[in-house]
Amino acid sequence: MAYISNIDAISASSGTTKNYKLKDSEARQAIQAIDLSDRLKKGTGTLSVVVNDIVDSDASGEYAYTEGCNNYAYGDHSHAEGSGNEAQGDASHVEGSGSYANGECSHAEGGATTASGYCSHSEGHSSEASGHFSHAAGFGTVANHASQHVFGEYNIEDPSTLGRDERGDYVEIVGNGTTDTNKSNARTLDWNGNESLAGSLTLGMGTTAAVTLTPTILNQLINGVPTYRNVTLSAASWTLDGTSGYYTQSVTVSGVTSTSKFRINGIIYPSGTTLDSKAGIDFAASLLLNGDTQTNTIIFNAVEKPDTDFTIELEVK
Repeated sequence: MAYISNIDAISASSGTTKNYKLKDSEARQAIQAIDLSDRLKKGTGTLSVVVNDIVDSDASGEYAYTEGCNNYAYGDHSHAEGSGNEAQGDASHVEGSGSYANGECSHAEGGATTASGYCSHSEGHSSEASGHFSHAAGFGTVANHASQHVFGEYNIEDPSTLGRDERGDYVEIVGNGTTDTNKSNARTLDWNGNESLAGSLTLGMGTTAAVTLTPTILNQLINGVPTYRNVTLSAASWTLDGTSGYYTQSVTVSGVTSTSKFRINGIIYPSGTTLDSKAGIDFAASLLLNGDTQTNTIIFNAVEKPDTDFTIELEVK
């Protein structure tokens, strides 16, 4: 014969606690004698149950169940627990505070989270999983397309215009934003396996052979390491071009092409850039760099004639 032990029941008449160690049949009789009318009621749905807050909670779905405070289980076979939650989707489950499980078979947990996609899951705070089979975790994250995983904080949402039941551009997004108005992504991974990082990549972390790849290093590996050459422009060598009205000076530098860049006081400017300010140089002029791939000749143009010599650093590949 099976026994049930340690059943604590509060007598409705005396308010004292009694402990039962009874046979199954006796235990059922003891439990039936406990007055739970102030904390347990039938929900408005068929075979549904409301536990704890019988005034402000309801289970209106068939076989639905709520427990806690101010919770609502609208979907059939749904379950809401915690405080101020709603389980609207059939077979959905919500827990925490102020969260919503709207999608069928969805699960929302934490604070102010929403799982509206079919079989979606949201957790953390203010996260939203609207894509079917999606998962949003962290703070202020949004997973808006099918089978998408988003975590971190305040990510930039997948820009795809396809529906939430279809794949978007990315299968995974890591957000590193700070507010609703300052969203950003630390990493994205698309469905073709292409990954984008906002920062650097360290290989062999924790070892003496660790290597950190920055965007600059990767660009140099792909495009080659540039060399830099200094060009001195003499104040006495400027001549006035009667057609353009510019003061010009030509300098020949080996290796210069039309894609060469020039650097003034640490700032790099691509070929063809016109500087509208002094750019840290002691003359009121604009400069224009023209690279001649045949003669390696650079023509500098000044709006006003400089009265001092100065040096420009050229980036040559």
